[in-house]
Amino acid sequence: MSAGIPDCYVQYRGGSVWLEGKFVRSMPKLKTTKLKVGLRAEQATWLEGEVLAGGRAGVWIRVLDGGWFWREGAGVRELVDGVYPDELERFSTAKEIAERILEWGR
Repeated sequence: MSAGIPDCYVQYRGGSVWLEGKFVRSMPKLKTTKLKVGLRAEQATWLEGEVLAGGRAGVWIRVLDGGWFWREGAGVRELVDGVYPDELERFSTAKEIAERILEWGR
């Protein structure tokens, strides 16, 4: 056990990915305001370590009535201080993001 271990580990058709999930109630009202999802530095460090070791890791973000968003690999560190919403990969449904993550994890 260590600080920052992601929420889940998924194995699918020979591939695997570590996932950290975050939930926020709404997107920022202004495009010049960063979205803060609550990713802690310890979580980013753990995910980055997995990527550096050759694994796959990412963060999915659910915004209430605002869709699903995804940040993978080395780019997760930016989530600690927040990112502009247009910097994230966006999906309309849970099924769409799940398919993307499973395909990426292979």
